[in-house]
Amino acid sequence: MQDINLYHLLKFYAKNWIWIVTFTTIGVLSGFAYNNYIQTPLYKSSATLLLISPADQKAAQDATLINNYVELFKSRRVLEPVIKKQNLNTPYESLVSSIEATNEKTTEVIKVSISTDNAQTSKSVAEGAVASFKEQVTQLYGTDNVNVVDNANLPTSPYNVHEELVLLLAGAIGFMATIIVLFFIYDLTPKTKKKRAAKSKTEEVAAAKEIKAATQRKTTKKPVMKKVVDLIVGVEAQPVTKKVSKKKPTTK
Repeated sequence: MQDINLYHLLKFYAKNWIWIVTFTTIGVLSGFAYNNYIQTPLYKSSATLLLISPADQKAAQDATLINNYVELFKSRRVLEPVIKKQNLNTPYESLVSSIEATNEKTTEVIKVSISTDNAQTSKSVAEGAVASFKEQVTQLYGTDNVNVVDNANLPTSPYNVHEELVLLLAGAIGFMATIIVLFFIYDLTPKTKKKRAAKSKTEEVAAAKEIKAATQRKTTKKPVMKKVVDLIVGVEAQPVTKKVSKKKPTTK
């Protein structure tokens, strides 16, 4: 792929605009189908918990203990009672993969969230998980030091759906794919190759003529210089003749 003429390439794109529009539209429609028929919308319900330490205890401030609380929230001991109580058709492995529990650094705050394909289900499971977590903390640690700062909310829209972004990306992919394919078609078209071959041949002929002209100029200059040199050498080599006077013999 050499010597691409940008003007001719743009003309080629303009000539095939219908393909560009068609596949860009197909890309947008694919994004629409993905948003509405393929992607599963997920609704996230979040809650905020605060660990309260008694005046004579600083255990809750220990990072290890807080990490224990975070992992406890995602344990079978906490979640399996919720699954049974709410008659969920979701195994523990699937439910735990949809749960997030994190601790805000340098604080005693734990933020938890649960995502399902139904907003109300997400809220009820989050509430049940928080209640079960508090119960298990009391049983295991003998203290009720978990307070709910923010109750589980009812999500109003899926958090993983970005319709405009998906449509934009899908349309851009369709557009770029068409541009690339048309570029290779343009590059491999026999007509384009013929034009390049003709251009290359013209350049070769011009180069050959230039070389020939330079050779002729060199050849023309050589005889002239040779004549000058020969003339100089001839003058220097010419013998000098002396006139000898012939004396008549004297008779006695």
